[in-house]
Amino acid sequence: MLLDIEPNNTTSQFQTFVANRLELLHSLTSVQQWRYVPMAVNPADVASHGLSPEKVNSADMWFYGPKFLHECESQWPEQPDFMEGLEEDDPELKRVKICMTI
Repeated sequence: MLLDIEPNNTTSQFQTFVANRLELLHSLTSVQQWRYVPMAVNPADVASHGLSPEKVNSADMWFYGPKFLHECESQWPEQPDFMEGLEEDDPELKRVKICMTI
């Protein structure tokens, strides 16, 4: 089941590490400054998917960013109209446990 999340989400529903990073991003930027970067051209994804040391020197995207950043902003990828929900079992979501006694 997907859970709805707000695009400008506060940190309350995430684990501490992610919540702290979100809080920092929100304090240093405004949502209007954010831009969509597709996974296929996201340098962070290149690194997280494993880039061998031999290929780092030829990874222009890693050093210079996605090619669209060097074009007019009108050529940049469009921001999706919605933010996808998170899976209920997403490891970054904070788990809430409720205990009751009668």
